[in-house]
Amino acid sequence: MMPEKSTTIRVNLKTKKTIEELAASTGNSQVEIVAEAVEKYRRRRLLQEINESFARLRENPEEWEDYQREVREWDSTLMDGLEEEDFSDYF
Repeated sequence: MMPEKSTTIRVNLKTKKTIEELAASTGNSQVEIVAEAVEKYRRRRLLQEINESFARLRENPEEWEDYQREVREWDSTLMDGLEEEDFSDYF
């Protein structure tokens, strides 16, 4: 397996110190600490964008009712012989 390509980024000294402390206390590399932090930030932003989209959708009663109708239709197909999945690793 080929190693991932990398680059250098600039961070302020406080952030660098925090990364070093987290790496020392967890046993993870600084690269792993930054990668995990960025991935969690990306997921949080995605959820924020989804929440904002739902808020806009709810502001339009006609579109909200269309959405609710579609959800009811999809709900009738849930768990049609499939095992329940654990999505806790995604959040």
